[in-house]
Amino acid sequence: MSVATVGERRNVQPLTPSIGAEITGVDFGRPLAPEVVHEIWAALLQHQVVFFSDPQVGDDLRAVAEQFGEITPAWPVILGDTAGHPEIAQFDTATGRGKVPRWHADITYVDEPPAVSFLNVVEVPPAGGDTLFASTQAAYDSLSETWKRFVDPLVAVHDFNSWGNGYGGAPARDLRGQWNGHDVAGLPPVCHPVVRVHPETGRRGLYVDPAATAAIEGLTQTESKATLTFLQEHVVRPEHVVRYRWRPGGLAIWDQRATFHYAVDDYGDAHRVSRRVSLRGDRPFGPTDRRAQGTGA
Repeated sequence: MSVATVGERRNVQPLTPSIGAEITGVDFGRPLAPEVVHEIWAALLQHQVVFFSDPQVGDDLRAVAEQFGEITPAWPVILGDTAGHPEIAQFDTATGRGKVPRWHADITYVDEPPAVSFLNVVEVPPAGGDTLFASTQAAYDSLSETWKRFVDPLVAVHDFNSWGNGYGGAPARDLRGQWNGHDVAGLPPVCHPVVRVHPETGRRGLYVDPAATAAIEGLTQTESKATLTFLQEHVVRPEHVVRYRWRPGGLAIWDQRATFHYAVDDYGDAHRVSRRVSLRGDRPFGPTDRRAQGTGA
């Protein structure tokens, strides 16, 4: 089988100055040459989310993602429909579980959250059903130096139960599964830095997932709530956001280490179907961690 090579007609078109680019000329229906994988990954690191409007993904999204890294399970515990494929999260509005209309990053409530996700939108409504992505890195960059000094050393608690009944519907203690080769029994809260240093680029971003971040350590409840509210609202300012209108079969690859996303629920009872596969990540670290020293942070 032939491979997609770097010399074929590809173009990377930025969608906003802060986040997002659309890439044309990639055929995911055949294996990608290593240079093409590198080219797409470089665009992802620069733009944090990249879109392909006509990617010809086919039925095996896993085969696409595996060219870029090690695949994780769809969920650390049994939450949603995987149609017999534990690596594929299925979102189908016909099942009543296809909508997630809130800002979030995926699965930050584990020690090693996923690094990158692939979303193939198989069926789209006649109008609506867009997805918004926000750059946590652009948000950090636009903070004042005073705020940066304040948030750089902070640590936050991420808790599955913060999602509430809108996600999962069961308390974490009752859930079982597997993540990164280890059995999961319940989902105890975990701590992550408020400012996450990207392990590849060294850029800093505000790692304060609005759905799962429960509190900031060392602050009073009032101080913690006020700080999280400000930071989370700051991330999703229009200047840090791209909105993407899907075409049937469209594909997005986004960096979970540097973004929030929001699936807009404006299409009523129209049908929307998508599927997600994610790549294994590492434990987040902040500017004061020794791991940040070699990243240029």
